[in-house]
Amino acid sequence: EHSAYSGSHSGTVADGGNLKLAGGSNIDDWPDIDSVVDWDFEGGVVLSGTYDFAAGIDLGTVKRVRLQSTIAASIVNVLDKIDSRLGNIDDWEDFDGTAGASADAQVWFRETDDDPAGAPTWSAWNRLDAAEVEARGLDFQARLTTADAAYNIHVSQLSVSVDEVT
Repeated sequence: EHSAYSGSHSGTVADGGNLKLAGGSNIDDWPDIDSVVDWDFEGGVVLSGTYDFAAGIDLGTVKRVRLQSTIAASIVNVLDKIDSRLGNIDDWEDFDGTAGASADAQVWFRETDDDPAGAPTWSAWNRLDAAEVEARGLDFQARLTTADAAYNIHVSQLSVSVDEVT
């Protein structure tokens, strides 16, 4: 999926080769345009969002496969600008702006034994790190979260490998 992230976004955006959580506020809610420091993230970011992969996988027939997700990500404090900090630099808890960062990215999948191009009956969504399943069709989704609207997660690599089990 990286780096185009051309699938469906809900609370996420593709920006500069990264998948990120979207900004958390509407421009109409900003009290003073002249005081906006960062147009992309004024007011922080949304606390969660999903990204549906651009395409699922049709194995042609029901097969036993091994799935493995790969994610590379970093967490960034989008509201931590050195010029906007108050107080003596010696009193700052963290100069780099990474203290307290709590965000996550997970891959989820669902499966079907039906033709995914038809009207399939899908399973419930399941979290994927690594799994072995028997299915014809597979569908994937990334779920991004943050515990603090000041911190965003930047996913630079997002993929799923599918290998037939013989």
